[in-house]
Amino acid sequence: MTRLIARSLMPSIAFAAMIFHGTPTAADAAGIVQLKKGDNVVFIGGTLAEREQYFGHIEAQIHTLHPELNLSVRNQGFTADEVRFRPRSLDFGPPDEHLTLVRADVIFAFFGFAESFNGEAGLAIFEQELRDFIAHTAKQNYSGDGAPQVVLCSPIAHENLKNPNLPDGSASNPNIELYTKTMRKVAAETKTPFVDLFSLSLELYAANDAPLTFNGIHLSEDGYKVFAPAFAKAVFGKSAAPSSISDAMMAEIAEKDFQYFHRYRAVNGFYIYGGRSERDNGNPPFTDKYVLENERGKLDEMCAVVDKRIWAAAQGKPMTGPVDYSGTRQLYDVPTNFKEPVNILPPEEAIKKFTVADGYEINLFASEVDFPELENPVNFTFDPQGRLWVATMPSYPQYQPPNKPNDKLLIFEDTDGDGKADKQTVFADGLHLPTGFEVGDGGAYVAQEPNLVHLIDTNGDGKADQKKIVMGGFDSGDSHHAIGAFVWGPGGGVYMHEGTFHVTQVETPYGPTRNAHGAVYRFDPTRQKLETFVSYNFANPWGHCWDAWGQNFVADASGGANYFGTAFSMRTQNYAGQDDFGPFKFVYRKQMEQFFKKRVRPTAGCEIVSSRHFPPEAQGNYLLNNCIGFQGVLQHTVNEAGSGFEGKEIDPILFSSDRNFRPTDLQFGPDGALYIVDWFNPLVGHMQHNLRDPNRDHTHGRIWRITYPGRPLLKNQDLTKLSIPELLEQLKSPEDRVRHRTRIQLREFPANKVAAALVTWVKGLNSASKDYAHNLLEALWICQHHNTPASNDGQIREFSRSLLEGVLSSEDGRARAAAVRVLSHWRDLFPQEEVIAWLHKAANDEHPRVRLEAVRAASWVNTAAAAEVALQAVKHERDYYINYALEEVIRGLEPVWKSAINAGETFAAGNPAGIDYILGSIPTEDLSKLPKSAPVYMAMLTRPGIREQKRAEALAGLAATKNSNELAELTGAIEYVDANDIAGANQVIFDLVLMLSRREPSELVRERARFERWTRSAKRPITRRIGYVALVAADQSVDQAWALAEQSTRSLRDFLDAVQIIPDSQLRASLYSRIEPLLHGLPESLATAAEKEKGTTARYIRIALPGSGRVLTLAEVEVFSGGQNVARRGKAKQSSTDFGGVAQRAIDGNMDGAFAKGGQTHTKGNSRDPWWEVDLGREVSVETIRVWTRSENNGSFVDRLSGFWLTALDSSRNPVFQSRDNPAPKEVATFELGANSAELIQRAAINAITYVPGHDSETFRTLAGFLQKGVSRVAAARGIQRIPRSRWVKDEDVVAPLVDSLVTYVKSVDATERATIVVRTSLQLANDLAVLLPADRAKMIKAEIGDLGVRMITIRTVPHRMRYDRPEIVVQAGKPFELVLENTDIMPHNLLITTPGRMMEVAQAAERMATSPDAFAKGFVPDSKEILHTTKLLQSGETERLVIVAPSQAGDYPYVCTFPGHWRTMAGVMHVVADVDAYLAKNPIAEPTEIGEVRPFVRDWKFEELSEQVASMKGRSFSNGKKLFTTVACFACHQMKEVGGRVGPDLAKLEAKKDRLHVLQSIIDPSKEIDKKFQGWVVVTDAGKQFTGMKVSEDDKSVTLMPNPLGIENCEPIVISKDEIDIIQPSPISLMPAKLLNTMTLEEVLDLIAYIDAKGNPEHKVFK
Repeated sequence: MTRLIARSLMPSIAFAAMIFHGTPTAADAAGIVQLKKGDNVVFIGGTLAEREQYFGHIEAQIHTLHPELNLSVRNQGFTADEVRFRPRSLDFGPPDEHLTLVRADVIFAFFGFAESFNGEAGLAIFEQELRDFIAHTAKQNYSGDGAPQVVLCSPIAHENLKNPNLPDGSASNPNIELYTKTMRKVAAETKTPFVDLFSLSLELYAANDAPLTFNGIHLSEDGYKVFAPAFAKAVFGKSAAPSSISDAMMAEIAEKDFQYFHRYRAVNGFYIYGGRSERDNGNPPFTDKYVLENERGKLDEMCAVVDKRIWAAAQGKPMTGPVDYSGTRQLYDVPTNFKEPVNILPPEEAIKKFTVADGYEINLFASEVDFPELENPVNFTFDPQGRLWVATMPSYPQYQPPNKPNDKLLIFEDTDGDGKADKQTVFADGLHLPTGFEVGDGGAYVAQEPNLVHLIDTNGDGKADQKKIVMGGFDSGDSHHAIGAFVWGPGGGVYMHEGTFHVTQVETPYGPTRNAHGAVYRFDPTRQKLETFVSYNFANPWGHCWDAWGQNFVADASGGANYFGTAFSMRTQNYAGQDDFGPFKFVYRKQMEQFFKKRVRPTAGCEIVSSRHFPPEAQGNYLLNNCIGFQGVLQHTVNEAGSGFEGKEIDPILFSSDRNFRPTDLQFGPDGALYIVDWFNPLVGHMQHNLRDPNRDHTHGRIWRITYPGRPLLKNQDLTKLSIPELLEQLKSPEDRVRHRTRIQLREFPANKVAAALVTWVKGLNSASKDYAHNLLEALWICQHHNTPASNDGQIREFSRSLLEGVLSSEDGRARAAAVRVLSHWRDLFPQEEVIAWLHKAANDEHPRVRLEAVRAASWVNTAAAAEVALQAVKHERDYYINYALEEVIRGLEPVWKSAINAGETFAAGNPAGIDYILGSIPTEDLSKLPKSAPVYMAMLTRPGIREQKRAEALAGLAATKNSNELAELTGAIEYVDANDIAGANQVIFDLVLMLSRREPSELVRERARFERWTRSAKRPITRRIGYVALVAADQSVDQAWALAEQSTRSLRDFLDAVQIIPDSQLRASLYSRIEPLLHGLPESLATAAEKEKGTTARYIRIALPGSGRVLTLAEVEVFSGGQNVARRGKAKQSSTDFGGVAQRAIDGNMDGAFAKGGQTHTKGNSRDPWWEVDLGREVSVETIRVWTRSENNGSFVDRLSGFWLTALDSSRNPVFQSRDNPAPKEVATFELGANSAELIQRAAINAITYVPGHDSETFRTLAGFLQKGVSRVAAARGIQRIPRSRWVKDEDVVAPLVDSLVTYVKSVDATERATIVVRTSLQLANDLAVLLPADRAKMIKAEIGDLGVRMITIRTVPHRMRYDRPEIVVQAGKPFELVLENTDIMPHNLLITTPGRMMEVAQAAERMATSPDAFAKGFVPDSKEILHTTKLLQSGETERLVIVAPSQAGDYPYVCTFPGHWRTMAGVMHVVADVDAYLAKNPIAEPTEIGEVRPFVRDWKFEELSEQVASMKGRSFSNGKKLFTTVACFACHQMKEVGGRVGPDLAKLEAKKDRLHVLQSIIDPSKEIDKKFQGWVVVTDAGKQFTGMKVSEDDKSVTLMPNPLGIENCEPIVISKDEIDIIQPSPISLMPAKLLNTMTLEEVLDLIAYIDAKGNPEHKVFK
């Protein structure tokens, strides 16, 4: 996305800056801005700029002061915009684009208000962003006539309205002043005109008796009238008298602003330029974009027409009649894609299409027949008088120029009580898309995208005569997703609902409120407070209702989902700027279960039955409109279930067979009947048809009424005629809606009068009544409506506290739960310690719903103490909703509780279960800051990616804490990881096993029974193998372990797979006689059983998700047959595709859990029974299936796979294996289908025997024979490759037939099948063996191999040497090849291929990741465009294959391991050449380094363990010491008598004082003392680049570093000018790797130290 910000220096503006501070002086008389004829003036910035267009007073001043200049003014203000952060819906376009469209010459930039809420901490960022904005804008040429003139305008001050319900500005004004001063400073330094509106507004507030703002921060219309002349005088040095501004000019400005607003902020932008704009709906070229962009062009032309009329008015010319738009472009005639006949039934026929439930009747209340203005009714409500108000939207889906929209709010009355409307009043007209409204506070709150307006009837004639824009900034990207379905909650908030695609930001006196892609907002009119009540990945919520106890339910229309609202209505961290001018980047809240199983969609409106007119069995039922497919009113029973509710669908109340019936809202009326508003339209699809489809109906609408004749109707009480005491009595009504309207009517009275009467009413309540708890709750809700805790009356404040405490302590848990909800809204009205104490008690309440409310409320308090409250929940039984809320609340509060931990504050002391709960969210480096407990130590011990030292410390701490021993805790940790679904479990187990291998055999004996149990019953194969290794180590013999292994084919296979990790080579050697026979067949004792294990033969593998509203996302599906993943060669398909997630991605070899990595499938959202399937091409014997899921974002997508079915089918599609209702794996789910045991054992034996030393020749010949016979080709070929090449049989009589057989086999395979592993492995082995043949024949064989398939190159790691076995490889430019990395070292390694000359840059970037908590997760692969290909970080024994197309550009492409520190020695070069053979003929490269025997981990040696024996050693072995020096990495960096590397000192020339103990200390802890001559240095430049290396030279002008310490001849030195250096300092980390002794026995350590101490002299006394 294009970014506005350009980090560059500010050029001088062409005119001298004149900065206005407060009242202008004589020097300011000329003003700070001079306009030119024809200038295009643009307002940008926050609400101060945006609201100007609704009144036009500043623009009127500009035109009146410059009548001859013919200026064009356009308003691009956007509520809550910041200098840098200006979020918009998809493809809205960056500011530069819009400024260019209007050819901006002068820009008034109103910034600083939204930013001011960041306080002093945000000043530095604000200042830099402001400078960047000015610098960037100065480089633009929007108008084509040069850079625009920018005028910086500070925020206005916060006005103290002396209203106890509103902030008084004492907290915000100091910050606004700070930001104003910063703007003044930047303006002065950049010579930018600046207007200090903060000082100006303070003067205006003081000079005017009447308030200028309506909420303290936003000017009212009267405020703009006062403000505009003062603003004009500040800017231009003069102002126009209000009397000189004609009504005609104001009217024309209003007309132009209206038209430009709909051009710039077009409703339905998502269809005009966003994600749904290109759909032609079968009528090309009539996409919405094609049609609506033409309309926007017309609006531009219409604005230009009005501009001329404004100029005329400014010059005093009379208007010549209404504006004439006839000269503007014509609109398109859009054809319909709705081909079916449109049959509009009259009401008397439509009613016949209804089917109602037994006992009910339906009648028509009102229709377009009797009331023609009832067009497209969308929602309705009843007022306290009992009148029905309904919003109509004939302009839907949006205004079409030039015809002004005329949507309305209508009021219907049934004056004669016959159940039919007979009177209509138009309360308001001229509206545009009133998608939501609620009556109250003397009028109605109405949605007018992007605003919330309050329409007020000030004279009591039933019609609105005043319009207040209460709030702005609600997105308008999709008119049917815009804020709508308004409803008052019981406690005084108006709840407004917003769907996906929308990116909303609203300025409030409490700071900006931002949300994206779905929300329920709560607006408290009393406090002018807007909160995102629910932030959720909604499609389009359209329905919200409450039960009698204040528990709420939310209906999401498009998908038909219905949610219990308490569990997901927690606070969401306000979104901050990541994308500057586009949609937010944000994390979706985890998907929540619905409270009943839905059947149909889409829905529109919900209601809970609470009417004595309806039968008793219906009371409390949940009613839900559905408007497509099933068109009617669904009915569900609702029952309490733990902390939440569960519903069940029963027979519907209403169904219509008329496809035009579209119920969009329903509500019980004052008479107890159920009313339903009917949009009545053949076309309801917003995206299925063009927005201008001519078949969209704009003239019909009905309201229906359902009664139950067997029960009497209720009396319609006019609540407006009741006194306050009489109204309070109505709060005892059984009907929810009566009490609802009563609360609304009580808002018409002064708060103190209501509160005083409420005190008396509460005192008079009968405490013995069954309704006493509910009556008190109603009283508490009235207090909430009137915000009584903030009252000026102390007695009322005390009453509020007392009432809250009383309901919090009620005997009824439902009341206590509701009181906690009230407390969450009053959290800022009481001292924080009291709020926390109340919540702490509630979090430990016996009622689960009270605990749920406490967890939810904690999120709104938003402190570390609140997080401690939420964690109280883990002390009690938790159901689904508490678990859901707790997870989301702790995630939302993570910044505050992590901050507390980082600051060393005590957190969750005395709640180890709470600590255990949050451990997964805490980075490793922060674990040590938590109170020490067994869960903390266990997390450190069992978490992937933790360094060895941390694990060792955790093990010691765990043993001490539990008063146990380390071995018991270590083995327990292995069992814990084995048994639990932990991401990276195999890696963790391997790390723990390394720790286990340090234990002495005598110690291991104590846990022998446990090891034996592992071999039999461990969940993971790796754990069973470790059991065998531990048994062998404990016994110092293979005999008993082998006896266990022989008991079954599975145990035998586990043992064979464990052979390679048995550390003792002698013990491995003793296995030859046992393993070799298994190459040829099973022992008789197992053969019979194996005959019955023939495996599962299948062709198709299918994964399905039963149910509706599901989305299937897979990272990878592996299907193993014969040890190979045969899915890779299959063909995949799926039920649907979205977001580019094609089915083939699941078999592409990319198992990455992140969708952005491009390896995951994705079906369409909200699908029914989505599925994925792979066709393997033919039936194969399937052994294992592994299903990898989308595991990113802390597993927030994992649950999508919950309940999946895995089915294997044969060629006739008959199921041969099925596993149903599988739990969602955290990373991968493995299914063992069984296999041919004899084949599996043979392959395992082939692998194992190559790790048995002393029999390489025999093994080579045996495996060669297998290959010639076609037996276990892959295993045999890999086995031979694993044998050191120096030990290969070199007899041509053996090699030649083997090569011929491999080539012959490959030729026999169809060319389309040669990408398989077996073919590629065979080709690679043939290529490697060819070098053993005579040169001419070898050349011929290699040429033939080159013609047969993709070349495969295997690179292995050299154990303990930090080197690849191939320092060079050669590939042909533009040709594919397969690169295989095998990690045969005990340390983790990766391999990255970089662009030429960029290896060091990439390696250093990776090294800087070492302190990052996600470094391991990223495999130490930095974000860099210089990386061409990369493997993952491979643990010991792992292999990865990359199929690569070589770069087309010849050159030397480095490859490197980026694990910290490794890059200095572990690198190579990939030569990309035009002709490989020609290159090699001139530039032969060495054969791979022989891997040799892998040295196992022995012990983490400590100085104290070795020092005494090193000090007194004698009789050591010179030859063994020399061998160790050259083979265990010393030789690569150090010289001995001028032979070896030159990274460190020549060890033959060590100073005498550096004795053998000094050598020992330096090897164990190389960073403790670093020789200055071999010191690493870190240099950071002013530009932020970092370099590391050894300092070669330094002078007055520059520093030269050698980045590769293997020698300057291996790399180019880096010369850095001292003028560019910001920091230069020695690195505290030695270039020498630590723990080099950990693979040596005690005897080997002593021999190596002796060799170094003797300086390579065999005659030294240490060898005597």
